[in-house]
Amino acid sequence: MNINSVIIAGVLFALLLCVVYLLRKALASRSQYAVQKRSRVLSNAERSFYEELCSAFDDDYAVLPKVEMSQILEPKTQLVSSVKSAISKTLENDHFDFVLCSRQNMTVFGVIELEHSDVASGAQKNRHQLTRNEHVSKLCENAGLRLFFFDARQSYKGVDLSRLIIGRSKLSEDEAKMSPTHQSQLTIETPSNSIYGHSRSCPKCRSEIVTKVALKGSDIGEKFLMCRKYPYCDYRVSVKDLERMREIEQKESKQAQSRGYKDWS
Repeated sequence: MNINSVIIAGVLFALLLCVVYLLRKALASRSQYAVQKRSRVLSNAERSFYEELCSAFDDDYAVLPKVEMSQILEPKTQLVSSVKSAISKTLENDHFDFVLCSRQNMTVFGVIELEHSDVASGAQKNRHQLTRNEHVSKLCENAGLRLFFFDARQSYKGVDLSRLIIGRSKLSEDEAKMSPTHQSQLTIETPSNSIYGHSRSCPKCRSEIVTKVALKGSDIGEKFLMCRKYPYCDYRVSVKDLERMREIEQKESKQAQSRGYKDWS
């Protein structure tokens, strides 16, 4: 074999290596897009519960399914970088089943987890479920985030999920018409005084009633009487004129006295 043959063989081998490299690179580039669509986002049990959740709340709240934990939680700022990185990776690899948010500013009210434990599925799976529940509970407790567990095996048709979670029932159509959609459309809370000059109390829970005025929307300028514990107590009413206010107070005063309350102080 002469020198020319060796050179030609070396060139051919180099070309072969280049071709192999380019082919592998092309295949790797294509493989990162080798995906397919999942058949569905939620299981049957999750979808059924999600539908019940959505119908349980009024327009003040939105229910988001399958939210990555890193969208809701983050490492504390004073931690060292290595610890932050480890926590961030853990949060990115897990999700909350459902997140309940305010529709107006998307602040998080709380998270909702479905428990899928089943005796028939075996002790090992149950232990895994308990470990995850404990993990999620500690995360939410340290973050000051409300957490609610519900059993995926139970039907929640007819159950007042709104009252169980946010402390008040969904507003009826009549109540929704009488009240502004968002509490933040109203002015800062101030103590409410009746036209008789004495303080009013909530007829439902006896807490203080506050007066608010709508700052925007179709009810701009209108006054509303609301329980200071709202939304945990859902008492709120629109007062369009003094005559209506007088009728409301007279009715509520009679109801209160019939329960044993002598006055509104």
